Amino acid sequence: MTTALTANYRLPTAAPSLRTLQRATPADLEALLGVRLLPPVLRYDPTGDRDPLLSDEASWLDVCETTTAHHGQEPVLTTGWPDRWSVTYRHGRDEQTVSVREVEPTDLLDADPIRNSTWHARSTARAGLHYMASTDRLHWHESLFERDLLITLDFEEGFNDVASQPFTLTWHDGAAWKKHTPDFAAVIDGEMWIINVRPAALVKPQLLANAAATRAVCALRGWCEAVVVGYTQPALTALKTLSATRSTVDVLGLGGQMLDFLAERGPSRFGEVVAATDVPVLARAVLQRLIWDREISVDLSQVLTDESVVALVTEVTA
Repeated sequence: MTTALTANYRLPTAAPSLRTLQRATPADLEALLGVRLLPPVLRYDPTGDRDPLLSDEASWLDVCETTTAHHGQEPVLTTGWPDRWSVTYRHGRDEQTVSVREVEPTDLLDADPIRNSTWHARSTARAGLHYMASTDRLHWHESLFERDLLITLDFEEGFNDVASQPFTLTWHDGAAWKKHTPDFAAVIDGEMWIINVRPAALVKPQLLANAAATRAVCALRGWCEAVVVGYTQPALTALKTLSATRSTVDVLGLGGQMLDFLAERGPSRFGEVVAATDVPVLARAVLQRLIWDREISVDLSQVLTDESVVALVTEVTA
């Protein structure tokens, strides 16, 4: 069997060198690799001027970049449109369709994803399940870009709940019926949010038209809406780092040692704080969890390193 597999396997006839790949244009790389390359929407410029973003005060909208391009695209709203436009959501195998005027937010938040996504080896998106500490549940995402939104929502202090692909909106643009499935429905600070998530490079006219229709429904129901097209760096990278240790159990009481250190010394460097504990290698994860829990604050507008200054939240707000 080994011989047969070896005989059938063919190496690329002209494998390009690393230097060739580095000098290739995006179009040449796409043709060579057989994939679609997106512009670097998450590029971080370390020389850029950024206002401080204290972690204890940061909201999800501080980390997300949103667009208002759809605000000027008002859909055609004829008499009685709230009774003709509808949403379809699913609980298990049962689908329900109701008008946008009658739909209950709780039905959307309790709904299962309306789309059945699949994954294959050549897929350009990475769908999966992401655990959120705020809900203690796994939540579906259709891409890593969507997963990043779940991370920012998990860090949001006023976050309550979220549902992935909660419904399909059927609406009329004046010429034909259209369908659109928003990416998330969330409750933040007691308000209902309908959120679409798409990298800026992939925002097309049809998405903006769908977002405008979603905005009309949200205005009718008193909900909020947003179209997320990017994330602020290095804040997102810092949140990813912090989220990896958000469930750390402090069995040795290292958190108390660091809180006492900061209470006595005041704002200090990250590396100094963990070095003052009995077990510095474990204290790093505990300190990151304390930042995630907003007991300790750090500037998210700067790369998180041992030189990052951390402080008790009471000292930051005083």
